[in-house]
Amino acid sequence: MKSNNSYGVVYGPNNIYTDVSRTLKGAKQYATRNGYNKVSIRYNCGYVCSVLATKINNKWVNHENN
Repeated sequence: MKSNNSYGVVYGPNNIYTDVSRTLKGAKQYATRNGYNKVSIRYNCGYVCSVLATKINNKWVNHENN
């Protein structure tokens, strides 16, 4: 069964979310190349997103609550 999740970056003071990939690895690569430090997931292409990882000291740290 194919996953309908979308991965993206979260940025700015209002925590704006933008889709960038169909995989977590792809979203992390995009974020690294373009200077973002938060990667999130949108389950089943819904309206709510959750932050999965944050880049701290050039390393991705996974969030405990996900």
